[in-house]
Amino acid sequence: MATCCECRQEKPEAEFYNAKKDRRCKDCARARSRAYAAAHRAERIAYYRKWRKENLAQAAEYQRQWRLRNPRKSKERAVRSTDKKRPYRIVAMNALGRPLKRGEHVHHINCDATDNRLENLFVCSGNGHGSAHTSLWALVKSLMEAGYITFDRGTGVYRLGTPG
Repeated sequence: MATCCECRQEKPEAEFYNAKKDRRCKDCARARSRAYAAAHRAERIAYYRKWRKENLAQAAEYQRQWRLRNPRKSKERAVRSTDKKRPYRIVAMNALGRPLKRGEHVHHINCDATDNRLENLFVCSGNGHGSAHTSLWALVKSLMEAGYITFDRGTGVYRLGTPG
């Protein structure tokens, strides 16, 4: 038998935890633990909110940096360093007033990749871009069959010809 230091009741040893300096019975120890938790709950919540706010700010900055480094993988595309080599994309973005979405292509209507006038650019999906080129090749094929376009085997270039 032992005496609890809080409730001053004498109880059997099985009712106590093995702490030698604080001889509290299990009931008093549980009550003290609940009281401690309740007293410090507001403090823990305030600490957690502060920690969460700081970490969310860090996470948002990390995501922003990641999107700038990985524009193809992010939903909103930043102007990439490779876009310096493709100014037609910047012309299209300025005309649209927004970044190009993932999967959007810019087609040169007259097939001249150096002609970046807005009138010569067409923004389309990847499938639309493929369709534009497929229709062009079909048209070229029919013009070749009609004799309007010929291939010079000596020079290796296509030329306009006269039908017949």
